[in-house]
Amino acid sequence: MADLGQSLFRQLKVLEPYGMGNPVPRLLIRNGWFEAVRHQNLKDSRGKAVSFIKTSFELWDDTSAGGYPGEWWGHYADEIPQGRCHIVVELDHHRLRGYYLRLIDLRPTSVAIGSTEDQPEPAKNLTKTEAQPQITTLSLRSPVEVWQQLVGLAKYLARTQTPIGLEELRASLDLTITSCDLGLTALMEAGFDLSISSSDHILLTAPTIFNTSTPKAIQQFVEVIQEEQFQQLYRASHQHR
Repeated sequence: MADLGQSLFRQLKVLEPYGMGNPVPRLLIRNGWFEAVRHQNLKDSRGKAVSFIKTSFELWDDTSAGGYPGEWWGHYADEIPQGRCHIVVELDHHRLRGYYLRLIDLRPTSVAIGSTEDQPEPAKNLTKTEAQPQITTLSLRSPVEVWQQLVGLAKYLARTQTPIGLEELRASLDLTITSCDLGLTALMEAGFDLSISSSDHILLTAPTIFNTSTPKAIQQFVEVIQEEQFQQLYRASHQHR
C-alpha cells in the first residue's frame, strides 16, 4: 500500500498503450483490509435513479499511513468481507478526485484483524494458489453480443437523454478502457452524436438512420473483445495448473 500513488502510476503509464496482448496492469495487495465501506445507487443529472451500484471504501494494510480510496462497481457493501484479504486492484487517476483503486477481485485470508496472529505471512510462504483470487468459471458473451448490448444501451440512453459516466458504462458491459474507447468510436461512426461533460459523463443522441456501413469500426471492437476474452480464459486456465 505504501507504494501506491503518483510515482507508481507514472511507472505503469510507461507500459501503455494497453490493448490486445497488453492488458491494464493489476496489482496484488496481500493481507489488506477495508474500512469506510458503503454503497450507493447512482442517479443521473436529473436525480433519477439508474440501475448501477457502486461500493466505495478505504483500503489499508500494515504499511499504509492512511486509507486509500477505492470503488467496486456492480457490488454491494455487504459483499466485502470483514478482516484481512488478498486483493487485486487497478490503480487509476481522476482529474478531480486524484488517485484511487478499482477493485477487481478479493479473497479473504484466514487471519482476522485484532487476532493474536495478526501478522502478514512472509511472501516466501505464500504460494501462487494462496496469493491469487481463484477463477472457477468464466461465462463469456460472444463479442457480437457485447456489441449488440452496447448499441441497445446507447439507443436507450439517447432516447431517454440520460447521461452516463464512462466508468458506469464500462462496468455495465464489463469493458476495459481500450474496448470502451473503441466501442464509443464505433457508435459515432454508426451515426450517434456523442458529447462528454467535464465530469466524464456521456450524452448520446441517436441517429435518424442507423449507419450499418461501418464494418471496420465494429470489427475492431469485436476483435478487441475477442482478444480480451482470450486473455481472461488464458489467465484462468493457468491459475489451475
